[in-house]
Amino acid sequence: MTSSLEQEYNFFLSHLEEFSKSHLNQFVLIKGEETFDFFTSYENALRAGLTRFGNVPFFIEEVKREEDVHCFH
Repeated sequence: MTSSLEQEYNFFLSHLEEFSKSHLNQFVLIKGEETFDFFTSYENALRAGLTRFGNVPFFIEEVKREEDVHCFH
């Protein structure tokens, strides 16, 4: 993940508990500090992101109870 997506990642983490209540195991599409939708597959989320934003960075992550460890350099 590039540093340009840190804002989206932090937004995701701050809303993870809320997301997990009704969207567990779905993929969330985030741009900036806005949630656009939830999807049943990564591919559907990617397709929606490319359609909505074009070929620019946007954030997709699966909503899980425990977050994977990420490292920023």
